[in-house]
Amino acid sequence: MEYLDSVTELTRQVLKCQKSDTHRKALIDTIALLIYAYPKNRYNWDEDDCSDFFCRFYPKINVLIERFRYTGKPFEAYLYVSLKWQLKSFAAGKHKRERETRFLASKPEWCFDEEQELGVRENAKFISSRARQVLDLNSSLCIENNAVKRRMMYLTLKASQCLSSHIVERVSLITGYRKEWITACLDRLRKKMEVRLERLDTLRRRRNKVYLKIYRIHEELSDECEPQYKNRLIEKLVYEKKRMLAVIEELARVPTSPTHKDIAEVLGVPKGSVDSGLYYIRNAFQHVDSEENDLEESA
Repeated sequence: MEYLDSVTELTRQVLKCQKSDTHRKALIDTIALLIYAYPKNRYNWDEDDCSDFFCRFYPKINVLIERFRYTGKPFEAYLYVSLKWQLKSFAAGKHKRERETRFLASKPEWCFDEEQELGVRENAKFISSRARQVLDLNSSLCIENNAVKRRMMYLTLKASQCLSSHIVERVSLITGYRKEWITACLDRLRKKMEVRLERLDTLRRRRNKVYLKIYRIHEELSDECEPQYKNRLIEKLVYEKKRMLAVIEELARVPTSPTHKDIAEVLGVPKGSVDSGLYYIRNAFQHVDSEENDLEESA
């Protein structure tokens, strides 16, 4: 084990753990911190996305420890290569869900009419058997498992900005939570979002103004022949593009929906419970969608 003197401390701990399985819990905690921080430090992801990715990647830590083989490169290199590929897959899935959400939001005719507000029980035929299994629905189409109820509540609050009263009624029916209590939680979240939405409007107006300036500078450049004035326009264009980039980056940092921390504060639960709860219910429904699509294609 003389070569251990030339490797990183983390690599040394991994190699020792492979031989004697000592201090595995502490090692996993150390690696977990690196995993959680990586998307934030490398790609400037927000806290919610970091938490979702962490929940997905955490079960793979033991596999990484066992599969690592020291060939002159530290364990960190092996870890970050794995993280890079997993992040790429995670980001692709996230962007797909966001596109679907925007598409559905732009199709109000897909929503139920008020006349259709008859309760979940009357729409039982539209709930697949796999979805019933995921939600643990009983014969009355109510969720029996308390953990699933909580996860359904987290998902409902996450979508607080686009929920109608009849959807709240349906959530109340299948979870057993009182509609008045759900509505009160939604109102508290919407109040938290008001300041952020105002900030978003301000930033969007600023972005549009900068865009107009850039557009006008381009027009002036296309008509300008004098080199000295043209160089000044180019310098101005570079400055305005930097401003545009700064505004776009700031826009990306403002959450457009309640954060996991917001939901945890409203419900009085640990943020980690919201992180894991949303991860598991989204993951479950993602599998439901893929299985139902496969069935439709085979039919």
